[in-house]
Amino acid sequence: MAAVKKTIAGDRTSGAARSFSGSVATTGNSRGLRLEKEFFKAAPEFGTPGSAIRADLIGPGTVLIRVDAAPRETVEDPVIGAWLSFLDAEMRTHPERLIAFQESEMNALERLVADVDVNDDETLPDEVTF
Repeated sequence: MAAVKKTIAGDRTSGAARSFSGSVATTGNSRGLRLEKEFFKAAPEFGTPGSAIRADLIGPGTVLIRVDAAPRETVEDPVIGAWLSFLDAEMRTHPERLIAFQESEMNALERLVADVDVNDDETLPDEVTF
């Protein structure tokens, strides 16, 4: 197997992203993703043979792979989850980048939702997800 180049964009303890290289491999009659050994050291939850994983295709050439934990009743949007994880990491790593809303922005938001009726006791239909 050819040498695999690794790119590190941060470390896991800070929540910053890391990037690992790999290749597509044939395993019996199936195809699999082969990732470098460093990936499994950095993310040991993926290293247990037979563990269930989930791959969400989130765009052309882009996939989000995660450990498939116990079944959940609700379905999470993997793109929103990835975005929130990114925001969490950014806020922890660079709190100086956080900027409070200006009063003019708050006024604009209040005007935007002025005619929206909200009932905190209302039960939302099943097809509504967040």
